[in-house]
Amino acid sequence: MIAGLAVLLTAAGAWSAAYLWFLGDVPAAAAQRPGAAGDCVAVFTGRNERVRAGAGLLTAGGPVRMFVSGARHGTDPGYIDGLRAVLPGVFDCCVEVSDDARNTAQDGIETAAWARRAGCRRVWLVTDDLHLRRAVAELAARLGDVAILPWPLPRDVPPGRDRAAVSRGTALEFNKYLVARLRHLFAAGG
Repeated sequence: MIAGLAVLLTAAGAWSAAYLWFLGDVPAAAAQRPGAAGDCVAVFTGRNERVRAGAGLLTAGGPVRMFVSGARHGTDPGYIDGLRAVLPGVFDCCVEVSDDARNTAQDGIETAAWARRAGCRRVWLVTDDLHLRRAVAELAARLGDVAILPWPLPRDVPPGRDRAAVSRGTALEFNKYLVARLRHLFAAGG
């Protein structure tokens, strides 16, 4: 009984310490500048702002191709069509949109396949700041020697949303990140 309690308290302490690291080390959006040498942009969708930020990177110069993964999940199809209408030359030549992925792991699979086909060497990865670590873990596990350049967007917290709901969402994202890291660690054999 005491040994079980000690294991439980140790696990809870380890989880808490890792969670505090996660909260204290959320990538900052302001630190990123589009001038770095990324040749491709990958957007893990979930909201329209991610697609807008990816298109902004593409039109700012540098990256020459963009991939939008999981477009039907959390992104308004009319929004993508609107960007296509505003930037027809860019979308026609340089943007591929897929709505096959249903989650971050599938985003990583289809984005890695696209990056290899497109010959990307350095990929800007656009997603929300809390989601970024898990997105990088999923993509890095499949890309090998392709560099991933994080492009975090500030999380979208609707006005009036209570702190408890925000905290639950943050803890859920942290747990998903841990599961992804453990899955890739065990898949790699160690």
